[in-house]
Amino acid sequence: MDESIRNKYDVMVAASRRIREIADTITLGGTDFPSAAALEDAVPPPTGEQAVTDPLETVHMQIATQVRRPYRSASEAVDRFIKAAGEAAEELSVNVKRSADEYLAREERAAQGFVRLRGELGEPPR
Repeated sequence: MDESIRNKYDVMVAASRRIREIADTITLGGTDFPSAAALEDAVPPPTGEQAVTDPLETVHMQIATQVRRPYRSASEAVDRFIKAAGEAAEELSVNVKRSADEYLAREERAAQGFVRLRGELGEPPR
């Protein structure tokens, strides 16, 4: 096989692997984003008794309620984006690898056809 063909194929396969790595980075290596970005650790809910007796806990609870709802919506939107971007990158990786394989197969068929044609013309193989 021609070295330039092999080099082109190797570059395409390397690109496919790199895109797969990027997909893994985008999807946080399979980490569940909503769990990883949960707000409960940063804004823990007060216990029932604290909320009733401590005015600061009441304020804390109101703030937590006001923050958690939009944060949850934003977190869900980011999660959807991460999943869609990861799926798109994964699909691109598969498509690039498939294209590389098709390219190599097509070049191999062409080279075999050329050898066959040279033989039919009575020319010695190179």
